[in-house]
Amino acid sequence: MMAICNGNSNSKIVLDT
Repeated sequence: MMAICNGNSNSKIVLDT
């Protein structure tokens, strides 16, 4: 499962298998 969240002028990439 791949989830991409965009924060305040910051991008967070969370990779969950």
